[in-house]
Amino acid sequence: MAGAIVNVLFLKRVLIATAFLAFGYTFERLRENGRIKKIICHPCTCVLTAIMWFASAAINIKPDLAGGILGNPFLYYASSAFGSISIILAFGYVKWKISPLLWVGKNSLAFFFTHPFVRHGIIAIGEKIFCISVEGLLLAALMIVADAVFVWCIEKTVPEIIGQKRKKRVVKE
Repeated sequence: MAGAIVNVLFLKRVLIATAFLAFGYTFERLRENGRIKKIICHPCTCVLTAIMWFASAAINIKPDLAGGILGNPFLYYASSAFGSISIILAFGYVKWKISPLLWVGKNSLAFFFTHPFVRHGIIAIGEKIFCISVEGLLLAALMIVADAVFVWCIEKTVPEIIGQKRKKRVVKE
């Protein structure tokens, strides 16, 4: 019975992720269209989508993608879409390169795959060793640091598992 529940949750997450992939593909195609790009990439669009993002996120109950809880599905997808658009547009105006952000972007799939393990590890350590409940901003901060360290270690030791090539070492004689 437990296996069936896990499979249903997995299927639900896959379907949700598929919707995000379709949205991302469509948004990218719209950004490539010259006439539509002028409307989409306008600063007012960025501000408007950010306002819509915060409003739709505030109205919806606490969603939990890992548990398959979306709250109101329309508000969940609206909040996600508005948030993604506003962040993409905002960073489109940034002309300088922020190397930590570029590194996270380059390794985003590695973060995606290590994230659940890091989250559960931090919660377990907090509860079992320190007898505290780790949640909210503390959990988020610890996860960012632990995920970054974990991905960096993977990148340095076995880069092949995250799709990178091993750097050849030059031995000087």
